[in-house]
Amino acid sequence: MSMGQKIINFLKINGITHQVGGNHVEIKNNKVFVDNKEITTVKEMHLNIEWTGELASLSVNNGNVKCGDVSGNVDAGEYIESGDVGVYADAGENITCKNVGDKANAGESVTCGNIEGDVDAGTFVKAGNVSGYVDAGEHVTCGNVGDYVDAEDNVACGDVGGNVNSDSGDVHCKSVTGDINADTVKVGK
Repeated sequence: MSMGQKIINFLKINGITHQVGGNHVEIKNNKVFVDNKEITTVKEMHLNIEWTGELASLSVNNGNVKCGDVSGNVDAGEYIESGDVGVYADAGENITCKNVGDKANAGESVTCGNIEGDVDAGTFVKAGNVSGYVDAGEHVTCGNVGDYVDAEDNVACGDVGGNVNSDSGDVHCKSVTGDINADTVKVGK
């Protein structure tokens, strides 16, 4: 891209495509803003957002987000389906993405690659390596975890750098630095 050439991206909201020149998207009070410039007004309370192009951040209170890589944050009232997320991903329901640069927080489930921070989900977490802690309402399946793991049901992980708590389930980990609380424990290969 030559100097002075404007970046063109595409924002699709409930089937209507808008060509935009920025990459920070926020939807609040039924108004859509790209780089703090109002693009359109939406009447629907439930939104399906799709983004094509470079995306720095996206925030939508009520709706689903489908996009590629995001260099900053993604925040959705319902679902997030994305590529890599540079900072954090926060969804009212489910998150499905590649790697997350900081933390992931979902009301229901998180399914991601590696997470460079903490992950918290209402039901389950399925991820690669997590550098922070993992907290899930039901079960956890991860690679290595840098801090503690807490889940109501089963936990299956690689190396865990802290405690593992599974209130009514089983724990199967490669190694655990801290204490383990579970019905059945298997540590090692």
